[in-house]
Amino acid sequence: MVAATNMPAADTILGGPGLSNKDACLVDAMLRSIRGDRGQLKTEDLLREMIARSRPKSAPTHHLFEWDLAKGHTLYLLERARRLVMAVHVVFIEAPKAPPTRNFTVVVTNGNRGYAPMREVMSNREQAQALLEEALADLERLRRRYGHLKDLNSVFRALDRIVPSKRPKKK
Repeated sequence: MVAATNMPAADTILGGPGLSNKDACLVDAMLRSIRGDRGQLKTEDLLREMIARSRPKSAPTHHLFEWDLAKGHTLYLLERARRLVMAVHVVFIEAPKAPPTRNFTVVVTNGNRGYAPMREVMSNREQAQALLEEALADLERLRRRYGHLKDLNSVFRALDRIVPSKRPKKK
Protein backbone atom coordinates (compact mmCIF):
# COMPACT_ATOMS: atom_id res chain seq x y z
CA MET A 1 0.00 0.00 0.00
CA VAL A 2 1.37 3.43 -0.96
CA ALA A 3 0.68 6.40 1.29
CA ALA A 4 -0.76 9.48 -0.37
CA THR A 5 1.91 12.15 -0.54
CA ASN A 6 -0.49 15.08 -0.56
CA MET A 7 -2.15 14.11 2.74
CA PRO A 8 -1.20 16.15 5.83
CA ALA A 9 0.53 14.35 8.68
CA ALA A 10 -1.92 12.86 11.15
CA ASP A 11 -3.14 15.10 13.95
CA THR A 12 -2.10 14.11 17.46
CA ILE A 13 -5.06 13.29 19.66
CA LEU A 14 -4.47 14.10 23.33
CA GLY A 15 -6.61 13.59 26.41
CA GLY A 16 -7.65 16.52 28.54
CA PRO A 17 -8.18 16.55 32.31
CA GLY A 18 -9.35 13.13 33.46
CA LEU A 19 -8.91 11.48 30.05
CA SER A 20 -5.77 9.61 29.01
CA ASN A 21 -4.33 10.02 25.53
CA LYS A 22 -5.28 6.40 24.77
CA ASP A 23 -8.88 6.96 25.84
CA ALA A 24 -9.00 10.25 23.91
CA CYS A 25 -8.06 8.29 20.78
CA LEU A 26 -10.87 5.81 21.49
CA VAL A 27 -13.40 8.62 21.87
CA ASP A 28 -12.10 10.37 18.75
CA ALA A 29 -12.46 7.13 16.74
CA MET A 30 -15.98 6.63 18.07
CA LEU A 31 -17.06 10.19 17.24
CA ARG A 32 -15.67 9.83 13.71
CA SER A 33 -17.42 6.48 13.33
CA ILE A 34 -20.75 7.92 14.50
CA ARG A 35 -20.36 10.86 12.13
CA GLY A 36 -19.53 8.48 9.28
CA ASP A 37 -22.54 6.27 10.05
CA ARG A 38 -25.12 8.92 10.97
CA GLY A 39 -23.79 12.24 9.65
CA GLN A 40 -24.00 15.47 11.65
CA LEU A 41 -26.14 14.89 14.75
CA LYS A 42 -27.54 17.24 17.34
CA THR A 43 -25.47 17.19 20.53
CA GLU A 44 -28.01 15.19 22.54
CA ASP A 45 -28.35 12.60 19.77
CA LEU A 46 -24.58 12.29 19.50
CA LEU A 47 -24.23 11.80 23.26
CA ARG A 48 -27.01 9.19 23.28
CA GLU A 49 -25.28 7.33 20.44
CA MET A 50 -21.96 7.41 22.34
CA ILE A 51 -23.67 5.93 25.39
CA ALA A 52 -25.43 3.26 23.32
CA ARG A 53 -22.19 2.22 21.61
CA SER A 54 -20.33 2.17 24.94
CA ARG A 55 -22.95 0.16 26.85
CA PRO A 56 -21.78 -3.37 25.82
CA LYS A 57 -19.05 -4.61 28.16
CA SER A 58 -16.97 -5.50 25.11
CA ALA A 59 -17.05 -1.89 23.82
CA PRO A 60 -13.62 -0.20 23.89
CA THR A 61 -15.15 2.84 25.62
CA HIS A 62 -17.28 0.92 28.15
CA HIS A 63 -14.85 1.74 30.99
CA LEU A 64 -15.30 5.49 30.44
CA PHE A 65 -18.84 5.49 31.82
CA GLU A 66 -20.34 4.78 35.24
CA TRP A 67 -22.76 1.90 34.71
CA ASP A 68 -23.59 1.28 38.39
CA LEU A 69 -27.10 2.68 38.65
CA ALA A 70 -26.69 3.90 42.24
CA LYS A 71 -23.46 5.77 41.48
CA GLY A 72 -24.73 6.87 38.09
CA HIS A 73 -27.92 8.26 39.58
CA THR A 74 -25.93 10.33 42.06
CA LEU A 75 -23.80 11.70 39.21
CA TYR A 76 -26.97 12.47 37.26
CA LEU A 77 -28.47 14.32 40.22
CA LEU A 78 -25.33 16.42 40.65
CA GLU A 79 -25.27 17.28 36.94
CA ARG A 80 -29.00 18.07 36.98
CA ALA A 81 -28.55 20.34 40.02
CA ARG A 82 -25.65 22.13 38.29
CA ARG A 83 -27.77 22.70 35.18
CA LEU A 84 -30.67 23.99 37.28
CA VAL A 85 -28.42 26.53 39.02
CA MET A 86 -27.07 27.65 35.63
CA ALA A 87 -30.61 28.01 34.24
CA VAL A 88 -31.63 30.72 36.73
CA HIS A 89 -31.23 34.08 34.99
CA VAL A 90 -31.78 37.66 36.10
CA VAL A 91 -32.50 41.01 34.49
CA PHE A 92 -31.16 43.71 36.76
CA ILE A 93 -33.46 46.62 37.59
CA GLU A 94 -30.68 49.05 36.61
CA ALA A 95 -30.54 47.58 33.10
CA PRO A 96 -34.03 46.35 32.19
CA LYS A 97 -33.24 46.21 28.45
CA ALA A 98 -30.03 44.22 28.87
CA PRO A 99 -30.21 40.54 28.05
CA PRO A 100 -30.77 38.21 31.00
CA THR A 101 -27.62 36.87 32.62
CA ARG A 102 -27.04 33.93 34.93
CA ASN A 103 -28.10 34.86 38.44
CA PHE A 104 -25.50 32.63 40.08
CA THR A 105 -21.82 32.62 39.24
CA VAL A 106 -18.91 30.67 40.62
CA VAL A 107 -16.55 32.66 42.84
CA VAL A 108 -13.99 31.96 45.51
CA THR A 109 -15.07 33.09 48.98
CA ASN A 110 -12.89 32.37 52.01
CA GLY A 111 -10.98 29.81 49.95
CA ASN A 112 -14.16 27.98 48.92
CA ARG A 113 -15.16 27.89 45.26
CA GLY A 114 -18.93 27.93 44.86
CA TYR A 115 -22.03 29.62 43.53
CA ALA A 116 -23.10 33.06 44.69
CA PRO A 117 -25.80 35.47 43.44
CA MET A 118 -24.45 37.89 40.83
CA ARG A 119 -25.69 41.01 42.66
CA GLU A 120 -23.95 39.87 45.85
CA VAL A 121 -20.73 39.19 43.92
CA MET A 122 -20.81 42.57 42.22
CA SER A 123 -21.40 44.39 45.52
CA ASN A 124 -18.40 42.71 47.19
CA ARG A 125 -15.06 44.14 46.06
CA GLU A 126 -13.08 40.92 46.64
CA GLN A 127 -15.64 38.73 44.91
CA ALA A 128 -15.99 41.15 41.98
CA GLN A 129 -12.20 41.17 41.61
CA ALA A 130 -12.14 37.36 41.71
CA LEU A 131 -14.87 37.26 39.04
CA LEU A 132 -12.89 39.65 36.83
CA GLU A 133 -9.74 37.55 37.28
CA GLU A 134 -11.69 34.44 36.29
CA ALA A 135 -13.01 36.23 33.18
CA LEU A 136 -9.46 37.19 32.23
CA ALA A 137 -8.34 33.59 32.78
CA ASP A 138 -11.20 32.49 30.47
CA LEU A 139 -9.91 34.92 27.85
CA GLU A 140 -6.41 33.43 28.16
CA ARG A 141 -7.89 29.94 27.73
CA LEU A 142 -9.65 31.13 24.56
CA ARG A 143 -6.38 32.58 23.28
CA ARG A 144 -4.58 29.30 23.93
CA ARG A 145 -7.38 27.25 22.42
CA TYR A 146 -8.07 29.32 19.30
CA GLY A 147 -5.16 31.75 18.98
CA HIS A 148 -3.51 29.65 16.28
CA LEU A 149 -6.49 29.97 13.92
CA LYS A 150 -5.65 32.52 11.22
CA ASP A 151 -9.28 33.58 10.83
CA LEU A 152 -9.29 34.77 14.45
CA ASN A 153 -5.96 36.64 14.40
CA SER A 154 -7.67 40.01 13.97
CA VAL A 155 -10.04 39.28 16.85
CA PHE A 156 -7.19 38.43 19.22
CA ARG A 157 -5.12 41.43 18.05
CA ALA A 158 -8.10 43.69 18.85
CA LEU A 159 -8.48 42.04 22.26
CA ASP A 160 -4.75 42.50 22.92
CA ARG A 161 -5.21 46.27 22.52
CA ILE A 162 -7.84 46.19 25.27
CA VAL A 163 -6.56 43.38 27.50
CA PRO A 164 -2.95 42.42 26.73
CA SER A 165 -2.21 38.72 26.76
CA LYS A 166 -0.18 37.30 29.63
CA ARG A 167 1.51 34.88 27.21
CA PRO A 168 5.11 35.61 26.29
CA LYS A 169 5.49 37.24 22.86
CA LYS A 170 6.94 35.13 20.04
CA LYS A 171 10.29 36.32 18.79
